[in-house]
Amino acid sequence: METLIEADMDVDIALLNLLGKDIADVIGDVRVSELARSWALTDRDMLAVQFAREKSRTHPDRATAHREITALTRFLASG
Repeated sequence: METLIEADMDVDIALLNLLGKDIADVIGDVRVSELARSWALTDRDMLAVQFAREKSRTHPDRATAHREITALTRFLASG
């Protein structure tokens, strides 16, 4: 329930948060740190545009894509 509350009751965002935590657990602290350094150089706006277009070519929602990317990669903030 805590995960859902953190995600403002958005199930998709909560699931992406959990997936990110699972990824961090699997790859370990050293790899998370390495990935975090690379992630800091990533153009997240361009990535969000691509995510949004993949979901809908006619009505891409970049704001939602940003939220999804942030949720999935939240674990990198501690890396």
